Amino acid sequence: MSFLNPWLLFGLLGVGLPILIHLLNRLRVKTTDWGAMLLLRRAFRVRAKQIKLRDILLMILRCMIILFIVLALSRPTLMPESGGWALGEKTAGVVIALDASYSQLHKPGANSRFDEALMATRQIIKSLKPGQPLSLVLMGNRNRTLLRNAGYNEARVEKILGDLEPLSEGLNVEACIGELKQLCEELKSPGRELYIITDAQAKDWQYITDATGQEFHDLSDLAKIFLVPIRNGNSENLGLTRFELVSGSLRRGSIVRYAATVHNFGRSDRKGVRISLEVNATPVDERLIDTIPAGASVTVPLFAPLNEAGIMRLTAKLDHDELLIDNEKHVVADVRESTSVLCVDGSPSIEAFKGATDYLVRAIQARTSGDVAAGINLKVIPWLGLPSEQLSDYDVVFLANVPEITREMASGFYDFVQDGGGLVMFLGENTDPDLMNERMSRGRSSLLPGKLLGVTTRLLGEDTAPMHLDPEMPDHPLARALSSLPPDLLGEVFFENVVETEPSPKGRTILSVAGKGYPVLLEQNLGRGKVLLFTTSANRQWNNMVINPMYPILVQQSITHLTRRDYEVPLAVGEPVILPLTGQLIGGEVSVEDPDGKPMPPVKASERQGQVVAELKNLEKAGFYKVRYSPTSPGVSMAANVNTAESDLTGLDRGAFKKVFENIPVKMIANKDGILAAITEARVGRELWRMFLLLGLLGLTAEAWYARRRTRGRGKEN
Repeated sequence: MSFLNPWLLFGLLGVGLPILIHLLNRLRVKTTDWGAMLLLRRAFRVRAKQIKLRDILLMILRCMIILFIVLALSRPTLMPESGGWALGEKTAGVVIALDASYSQLHKPGANSRFDEALMATRQIIKSLKPGQPLSLVLMGNRNRTLLRNAGYNEARVEKILGDLEPLSEGLNVEACIGELKQLCEELKSPGRELYIITDAQAKDWQYITDATGQEFHDLSDLAKIFLVPIRNGNSENLGLTRFELVSGSLRRGSIVRYAATVHNFGRSDRKGVRISLEVNATPVDERLIDTIPAGASVTVPLFAPLNEAGIMRLTAKLDHDELLIDNEKHVVADVRESTSVLCVDGSPSIEAFKGATDYLVRAIQARTSGDVAAGINLKVIPWLGLPSEQLSDYDVVFLANVPEITREMASGFYDFVQDGGGLVMFLGENTDPDLMNERMSRGRSSLLPGKLLGVTTRLLGEDTAPMHLDPEMPDHPLARALSSLPPDLLGEVFFENVVETEPSPKGRTILSVAGKGYPVLLEQNLGRGKVLLFTTSANRQWNNMVINPMYPILVQQSITHLTRRDYEVPLAVGEPVILPLTGQLIGGEVSVEDPDGKPMPPVKASERQGQVVAELKNLEKAGFYKVRYSPTSPGVSMAANVNTAESDLTGLDRGAFKKVFENIPVKMIANKDGILAAITEARVGRELWRMFLLLGLLGLTAEAWYARRRTRGRGKEN
């Protein structure tokens, strides 16, 4: 037997009170010598035994009343299986953890997986009686507690279940299970039960970590764990896994190319898949994919005409299938009227294509359809004229083979990038690696994405063979812009010299030399801006890259990449978002509207690593959000998309699911129609408090009746 309130058992000491009172009453009796009493002594002795027996019975009855009431208040529960006879009632405190990840929206038939999960939930709560402790939790990327250790009320629970919808995020088993321990500890019941209702997705449950396994073991010490896997047919699904800008300039009047990738997560080939593109909710392009093999991806181009300046909302859409939430991807594009670019020539020349920026300027002004690329305001200056320029007048600055950067210049570039500017640096024979490392540093941070070690290969006499571009590139916007070029064309690119560079912890290598691994192009984020570092020259002095078709593509996409703002990068639903702010006071409020146009709680600006930021933690829907940095600002749009890792609906069968928990004490309830019967059979705890309370009330009634009768009897005797 166990007790919910064991500390109340100290009240059993009160059982001694009637005994103590009885003894004290006996001590109060005094003997008085009186002659007349001698005549009654014989008759009194006969009645004394009867009176003494009545007092003892009354004392015992009062002791039992105290005993029963104390036991009732301490909430005893008979736990062993042998107590299955009709003594007390089977009861337990219950935690229901409902998998609400968006895979539960999958609907191949009349009911979705979530509909089936709600049916299972209602079967579980049928086993509860009014007032029994209940906690109800939605599991996603984190837990949402809807009821916490509340007395069960059928109408209240049914209203909550009727309003429930799955979340727009995946399931994080490790994070959610860890939080269930506290909910089980809080249950005001000696018998505790935890029900986990899930569609048993393989990606979530097949390989639980050792830490999660230990969490389950700890939970099993607190509560009986029941797993309720939901099954509702096939796992066929198509999902848009990527949607991103590939090429083109985000300037008014241009046409840009996006790439949309569709993945077939099912086991059957899908034919005739239609995908469309909308700009500001207006359809502008459409493609038909003939076949997407099972388990394969297909990427198609989608072209968007940018007819006006401003923030554009772009959405790629798939045809409807069994799971709708992953059929859309959203992005935001800040379309500019023009882009201001400054080119700084470190070795100007009057001869054609002998200066450091001649090929660079030609790449920036590459002709498209017979017209000079519109929308770029380009200015070229010698490096000696750099101190007289106001960097804030430009969006992007190119430095080519600049021989010396003063500390004042470096400080200006640092602030320029911090405030959102883009800096591109090409090296050359004028570059002094040691001086550049020193001047570009500010405290522990550096403007450079890596430490310059020195010029390698031909200048050092190590090798006479040129170095070729490595065709293996990381997943980066600039690398993706080159992916449409033939491999043979990229294979023709070679470098006679590069400055060997050791990437910094914040630096990222985008292009490199095949075999040797020397970085050719590195990137680093700094504040709201970015720095690109080419370890080779911007002209033909050290490479043939500048006469390859990849060069104008790389240069123009660098401008587009560097001028994109933080809010143009799509966000992930269910994950925290940090927005860098400029001109915002710490403590000031940033207002946010969700995709439905409803205001979200305002977010206060705070300091993070020396920068003012706004931290958004409640992006729970896919779509477009609007952020206003002040009540009078027009605001900017941000796009949020679901994480398509949840789109793989493949589930574990009963055997595989049981194997995951073969060393963990859990009970699986697989038949949804037999949930209530399984719970009734497994629940062994019988609470006895009602029985003891009833016995206590009966004792009080009997005590009152007996005491009244005894008093009347004494009156008649007198």
